[in-house]
Amino acid sequence: GVLPLAGLGAWVAGAGPVVLPLVIACFGLVAWGLHRRRARADCGETKIHKEGVKP
Repeated sequence: GVLPLAGLGAWVAGAGPVVLPLVIACFGLVAWGLHRRRARADCGETKIHKEGVKP
């Protein structure tokens, strides 16, 4: 729920400007990975649909 997020926010705020860029970088890396995986899955789906329509 909300308490772990509040604790994480307090920890990041207490850690200061040293940890914040690392956290942002981690979130960016995760978002980029998910975006790449989603784009790759879309390419796979289009290939599968083309093969399915072919016969």
